[in-house]
Amino acid sequence: MVAKRYDIYAVKTTTNREKMVVEQIANRARLKNLDIASVFHVDSLPQYIFVESTRKGLDDAITDINHVKNVVGRVTLKELEQLLVPKPIIQQLKPGQIVEIVSGPFRGSRARISSVSLAREEVTVDLLDNPVTIPITVHADIVRIISSETEIESESSE
Repeated sequence: MVAKRYDIYAVKTTTNREKMVVEQIANRARLKNLDIASVFHVDSLPQYIFVESTRKGLDDAITDINHVKNVVGRVTLKELEQLLVPKPIIQQLKPGQIVEIVSGPFRGSRARISSVSLAREEVTVDLLDNPVTIPITVHADIVRIISSETEIESESSE
């Protein structure tokens, strides 16, 4: 028995109809027993869905489905990886950035990052909302980046 070769295809759809198209393709694949391994949509990429199938299975699945515009082409798993695997917030944090603390006793406070500990996944921040700058160390997951230091400096110089 020869294993079938499945490729991942990008399919362009009408905006805000991606989930509906995914459901229609999945239902059609189930009912007609088409060569489709998976079908999914990534929220960060509007107007596109991805179908893992043979080309014939894909063509049979999308025929006469409303809101399907066209098949863009094959996509490699390497290209999709950056969309599917989220980067940890700690990798995006740098000293000098302005952040907002989103939980804990300092929730809602703005702060400037003074140091980042990748090993411990912690950041040391100086609270900006207080008259006296107080350095505190918090877990990286409870901060949200507002802006970088260079953006703040360019606003104040204008």
